[in-house]
Amino acid sequence: LHCEYSPQSSGQVEIMNWTLKETLTKLVIETGGDWVTLLPFVLFRACNTPYKLGLTPFEIVYGSPPPICSLFEGKTKPSLSLRMFQQEMLALSKVHKHIWSLIREVHEGQSKRTIPSHDMGLGDWVWVKRHQSKTLALRWKGPYVVLLTTPTALKVDGIGPWVHCNHVHRATPEKQEKAPKEWKATPHPTNPLKMKLIRQLAPDKS
Repeated sequence: LHCEYSPQSSGQVEIMNWTLKETLTKLVIETGGDWVTLLPFVLFRACNTPYKLGLTPFEIVYGSPPPICSLFEGKTKPSLSLRMFQQEMLALSKVHKHIWSLIREVHEGQSKRTIPSHDMGLGDWVWVKRHQSKTLALRWKGPYVVLLTTPTALKVDGIGPWVHCNHVHRATPEKQEKAPKEWKATPHPTNPLKMKLIRQLAPDKS
């Protein structure tokens, strides 16, 4: 429910947490069970309660009602036949292959700069927005060299977390020319999710 760019969503999170606590308290009092066992039922109720549009949160996210497993007598479920297992594994393999092709297209498009999110690439120098700036302090810090990129975020040298592309702007060409070239990125020949980073030693000026 919480969204970083929408402060109003924090109130919705508090309302949902209060609803979960109230429901969980009532179930514990009525059934006498412990809250760890009853928590999945409370979450299921919250995810499957329709709102104004007549849709549940689960239906909004997944587009269909939740799968409900039938209750079996005893604690063991019927064994899965070998044929059914093979069919499920084959279906999972097809889904994995499809998702992998989508990931490859995204990363190839990012390397070719066809994704309309940002135009920063590996080796570029950027300024990063300072979120907690003191009085009279500069709003931007850096510049930092870009090590990795995704369609919406950047990984820069010197900052641990990923930085959203809306929180950076490119350094001027003069700054980029003066910046030391410390990192060299080489993409993996077959795997678009792998990349080799080499830190180059600065030349000795003595």
